[in-house]
Amino acid sequence: GECLHKYVIVDAIKDENVLRFAVEYVGKYHYKDSANRLDIEVEDTDTKELLDSPQRLEKIVDYILAHHTHKTKAPDFTAMFCVSSIDTLTKYYALFKQKQAQNPPLHPLKIATIFSYAANEESTQANGLIAEESPDIPSGARINQNSRDKLDEYIADYNALFGTNYSTNDSQSFYNYYQDIAKRVRNGEIDILLVVNMFLTGFDSPRLNTLFVDKNLKFHGLVQAFSRTNRILNEKKSQGNIVCFRNLKAATDEAIALFSNKDAQETVLLAPYEDYVQQFNKATEELLAIVPTVKSVDTLPDENAELAFVTKFRELLRIKNILTTFADFDEADLALEPQKFEDYKSKYLDI
Repeated sequence: GECLHKYVIVDAIKDENVLRFAVEYVGKYHYKDSANRLDIEVEDTDTKELLDSPQRLEKIVDYILAHHTHKTKAPDFTAMFCVSSIDTLTKYYALFKQKQAQNPPLHPLKIATIFSYAANEESTQANGLIAEESPDIPSGARINQNSRDKLDEYIADYNALFGTNYSTNDSQSFYNYYQDIAKRVRNGEIDILLVVNMFLTGFDSPRLNTLFVDKNLKFHGLVQAFSRTNRILNEKKSQGNIVCFRNLKAATDEAIALFSNKDAQETVLLAPYEDYVQQFNKATEELLAIVPTVKSVDTLPDENAELAFVTKFRELLRIKNILTTFADFDEADLALEPQKFEDYKSKYLDI
């Protein structure tokens, strides 16, 4: 099995069968402009009280509402949010609902959720391998009535949103709900799928590009969960985005080392923001050497010169595509101002 995993993560990325990951840790997170400053105390807080404190959960929901659109290049892609327990999930669900009702955005995010309501649900090893759960509740399972009532409430919201008619009343209806959610996530109809364990393994949706994480993951569980985001789709999808609200850096580094070789970091993870800024600015210099002005594109001498311009601009497009998904992204860092970039882009598209 280990060889297979060794292949899976590093070689699959090298062979361009899957994308790399951009992993961000949102903790004592400071933006450049202090107006947007956010302190979610996550560094080294392991106490359940702190992790589940209403203030912390609220800040995380604010953060997700603020960043979902550019992370998912909405409406192109969608996100998943995995949390530590059903109890926490219900708090998050309520916060999303309440905040979007209080301050209705132009396009409210469609939030959906699914979890199993068997009483022993949480005992799956919280950190390591996530058992691939079947959406069928085993007939002998003790039912956690509270979880089930909550889920029925959320399914009612879902029914209202999509004109469906699911419930937990019988296992067939629940299974159909599971299938319907899977289909709508793949179609990009659900902006954020909120889960505890379900859909963290074995579920493939190329339109999913972002995973928000408020749960301790490690080893297989971490790599599997992250890998929900890195299925290849199109030019616009440059990487899988992982946004951690817990300090999972050591666990991430360890998992990547375990399933690959020690030099795998740069294959598996994206470089820091600054590196892409440098790449963009260097490519801008090289572009301006070929076409010093936008007008000069019209007087390129031959097809070779046009090819040089197209190739160089394509590189700029690719780097900018990566840059814009960083929370730190700032147009002012780039050597080519936005309007000029757009002007060159229309020439590029013409050619």
